[in-house]
Amino acid sequence: MRKCTYLLDKHRGDSRVGSSPRLACCAAEKARLTDPGMTMKTRRIILISDRRESRTFIAQELTREGFVVQATDDPFDLCSVFKRADAELAIIDLELAGISGLRADWDRPIAIAIGGAVRSVDKGGNGGGPVADWSGSAPGAPVVDAVHRSLLVRFPAAAERLAAAMAAGKTVVRLELVLTHAGSELFPAGYLDPAGLSFLGRTWADAAPRWHVVAWPLRVPWSADPRNGPTWNASAAGTAYWARFGASDAQRDHHPTPLGPAEVSQQRPEGRIDLTALLSDPAYGETPALRLRRFSDHGLLLRKLEVHDQRYWVGGYEWATATGPRGILLGDLRLEAVLKPGPAARLALPPRARPQAGGAPTAALPAGAALQALLQRHAFRQPAWMDDGQWRRVQELAAIGRRAAFPADEAGYLAWIDDLLGRAPRRWAGF
Repeated sequence: MRKCTYLLDKHRGDSRVGSSPRLACCAAEKARLTDPGMTMKTRRIILISDRRESRTFIAQELTREGFVVQATDDPFDLCSVFKRADAELAIIDLELAGISGLRADWDRPIAIAIGGAVRSVDKGGNGGGPVADWSGSAPGAPVVDAVHRSLLVRFPAAAERLAAAMAAGKTVVRLELVLTHAGSELFPAGYLDPAGLSFLGRTWADAAPRWHVVAWPLRVPWSADPRNGPTWNASAAGTAYWARFGASDAQRDHHPTPLGPAEVSQQRPEGRIDLTALLSDPAYGETPALRLRRFSDHGLLLRKLEVHDQRYWVGGYEWATATGPRGILLGDLRLEAVLKPGPAARLALPPRARPQAGGAPTAALPAGAALQALLQRHAFRQPAWMDDGQWRRVQELAAIGRRAAFPADEAGYLAWIDDLLGRAPRRWAGF
């Protein structure tokens, strides 16, 4: 029985960088196929793509490598394709969105695209390099850290495509999210520089990390949209809110058990997270059809696992161990389903789910009269019980000790909040 590989290319994303992110995805796939150490070792490929330039480019590249390529332009004509021999299916069809707990991003949908925006940060003797840029209107690069920045990913055509494969007599024996490493941030945007840069030296720059990505299956639908996409507060900006900011409620926003971890690093440039349970475990839906629909519509929340990295401890002070804000930059993300012959199963998929309006922001700050009352309550002022002589002495001591008073106005209060949010967990603070 001949074995072939099916490549599906119907990528939703930005095409500003390079020749195209779609082609970059497929080029990465081609490299995997030609690597004898990989699992998809075959010489016959059926390339399914709805984009002529993509079909032409990839077909030429694969033919040059000695593959026999059959190309088609109908990505949904799967039943006839899957009647053939054993197959491994690569579905390159994704939606990405970013959510960030930095205050400016609480209610802002963040567009993400493979090959999206980065900028360079250079700290001289401490090193430098690319960091994801989520600040502008252009889609940002995919990145995950362990503090504020998470990545939402879903595969909106997966339910229909896998259901078609099952109807044609295929069984999904393994489902994997594949992540490729594009870099490790040193000094990410939006966070404070670590304390004691002179003591940190080139510790980060000279020692590549070996961090991991975990995937939390989400419980609610979302859709990448520049106006109504997910935010730190909401699954749909301004209408449908997470139970807790950052989709962090384990009962209503995401399932309690993460999938993974998978190392994604310079040493291991490709990480794989097994998602098979999402299609087989009743915890994710009572029926196979419901599990398929939820996987396709809800997707995953991706985060970096390591909040703190003791590998960077060099004795004495912890100048370098607070690495939570440093992100893993991701290159390609794709879904791979390994299919084997099995009994035909026709699934009646439920209709696509839509975000349901309701809830309220859970990341919010006092404003107006409430803020003024807070500022007054914590203001640095003479207590009623303290005499003037004592108060003068307290003021002298405060000045000598460079004591920072509670903010006196709204601008100072917001700057104070931003400073707190910009600090890495377990950041050294002693000066």
